[in-house]
Amino acid sequence: MNRSVGEEIKHQRKKQRLTQKELAEKANIAEITLRKYEAEAITISYNTLIKLAKALNLEDYYFLGFRTKAQLKHEEELREAVAAKDISHLAYLEKITIDAATKYMDELSLAIAKDTFVENYNKLNDLGKAEAQKRVQELTEIPKYQKDNDADNDN
Repeated sequence: MNRSVGEEIKHQRKKQRLTQKELAEKANIAEITLRKYEAEAITISYNTLIKLAKALNLEDYYFLGFRTKAQLKHEEELREAVAAKDISHLAYLEKITIDAATKYMDELSLAIAKDTFVENYNKLNDLGKAEAQKRVQELTEIPKYQKDNDADNDN
């Protein structure tokens, strides 16, 4: 499940059975501020994310990869536009021209495919990862699944 940064802070706090007041004290921030961070009512600075991670005994940069609810919603809308091959909606979402959206569609499609592949790959244990690598190698040897090199060189 993809949690937003505020949701993840709350999740980690509850996992460690800390109240908002206790975590705020450990991180040396105001309790009301922590409430607003968890609700994503205000933006959290990188320094504060690091302070919260340390207070929760996590790696310093633990929260830096998380996005806000608004960012997650935007990413989901982008994925839907790409899946539907809706270039005009993509242009609207990204506030770019149709020509730029047409070019961007291919880049996004590839990025989404890579993210999905990596996300699924990372769910595997070591044995599963080794098997996945073998299967991908096998697929590259089957002509039906190979790229047309002549067509690729024309681009």
